[in-house]
Amino acid sequence: MLGENTLTSQREEFFLREPQTMKSNSILFAAALTLSAASLASAQISESRATLALTFEYEAPGLRERNSSGAYVSPVKTETENSWSVDKSRPSESKVDITEYFEAKQDAIKTRYGNKELLLDLVEEGVITSIAGWYISVDFDEQGLPVSIWALNQMGGAIQLDPDFIGFGETPQVVTQVTYNEKIQTFSSPTKPEKITPTHSGTGRHTYQCAFSINAGEFTSDNGGSIRLNIPLKTVKDEPGLWIPGAAKSTGVILSGKRTDIPDGFGGTRTASVLIDGSITFTAAVLINNL
Repeated sequence: MLGENTLTSQREEFFLREPQTMKSNSILFAAALTLSAASLASAQISESRATLALTFEYEAPGLRERNSSGAYVSPVKTETENSWSVDKSRPSESKVDITEYFEAKQDAIKTRYGNKELLLDLVEEGVITSIAGWYISVDFDEQGLPVSIWALNQMGGAIQLDPDFIGFGETPQVVTQVTYNEKIQTFSSPTKPEKITPTHSGTGRHTYQCAFSINAGEFTSDNGGSIRLNIPLKTVKDEPGLWIPGAAKSTGVILSGKRTDIPDGFGGTRTASVLIDGSITFTAAVLINNL
């Protein structure tokens, strides 16, 4: 069900209306809109498997620690900078020869974050006991827009991940382009009863952008950013007004926040700022309830 009049009446009529008695109808339009949280409360119609191909990047010291004489210390520790001096002075000859050294290096470390890492974070959260058999799924509504993210198990079991662990924001920006054709043919003859044959077909695309967050495991709760998707659409036979997404890939995932398990260079961990980018791909969606 659509809410708060955030869609134009034309769009509501197009996507949700019942078939009308007409010979044919063709529609091509593009609409810019803002969907509210109520709009996304629509029924979950189709689902797609999602594959995360992300990395998170953080700063790390790039030098091995030295003592005041310039010798490396043991056990090995890392530093962002070192300073030391070497004194070759000869007081007996009234000769002063002191050289002071300074060095600095900071690295940027990239770490993979995919489905496996997300599932391992869910294990750490106590949401699941192991990653065996689990995969990530996204549900779409009747308009082909994403509404929820799930961890599903091949042997049975479903856990909704949004908004606590990973999720889309509540106010996406969407531009939709659709081409739709509908025909209802009525045929009868003296020897045959009346037969009504409706047919329809349509293709389209959502350009979709909204807030996006990953807060599972060692990511902190203030971690977030945005995601942008190009979602191809198609109609479903015998279901006018129902749109199913095709295979899609994000064109931008940019997040920032903090993670609490970053190596501190001393054998422990620290909380550090991270930047997350990469892509998320989605398989062509399939109907959930065999509509």
